[in-house]
Amino acid sequence: MVFERDEERTKCEIWVNQECLEQVNEIVYLGSAFSRDGRCDLDVDRRVAAGNKVNGALTALVKGQGVAKSARLAIHNAVLVPTLLYGSETWVCQKKHKSKLCIIYNAVEMRSLRKMCGVTMADRKRNEEIRNMAGLKDDLITKIDKGVLRWFGYVERMSEDRMVKKIYSAKVNIKRCRGRPRLTFEDHVSKLLEEGRVKSTRIPRHACMKKIMNLKEAKEVCKDRDTWRSVLSGYPVRDCA
Repeated sequence: MVFERDEERTKCEIWVNQECLEQVNEIVYLGSAFSRDGRCDLDVDRRVAAGNKVNGALTALVKGQGVAKSARLAIHNAVLVPTLLYGSETWVCQKKHKSKLCIIYNAVEMRSLRKMCGVTMADRKRNEEIRNMAGLKDDLITKIDKGVLRWFGYVERMSEDRMVKKIYSAKVNIKRCRGRPRLTFEDHVSKLLEEGRVKSTRIPRHACMKKIMNLKEAKEVCKDRDTWRSVLSGYPVRDCA
């Protein structure tokens, strides 16, 4: 498979033991789906389908009268959530992805939590209330964002001779295609820092200034695992002012 933006397919032949491997447009590797356009749409759809399947399989268990609420929550966190979020650390989500994730992912999660808490749509309780009843702090979108930032810190701490780090740091010197440039992983991280209002650790010139952490500073801060973990624990920053 060749990753490319153009609709015209580039032919690539790879021979192994005198046999030409089939060139495909989609592939599943280590549980994550990849398409030739390099977008995460296919993987998002697979995660949604897998989450719905797992949620259906767990219905009888989470609704069982003899199962404690704490046990139901443990099942939710250990089975359903990892199924939904598998591989999401590498997603570069656009607005359309966020919208789709908010609608579909939250629907899958809330369907599970309602069964767990014994709440129906007729009770007219807001999603936030149900999450509080279940003792959950973050919604799935926040968990995805935290996962991206956690993976960013992990890769930044890698040694330069690691293959993952080499691919992460690689630059492709080709002529840019027409249209708006795609959001890179680092662009996505910068956007999350801004949207999450992550405060800079540097002392501002004026006490009233509250500077948001930029990508360059984040690359320095994440070198310290404990400091970066504390940044993630407070993400997103919810100011009352």
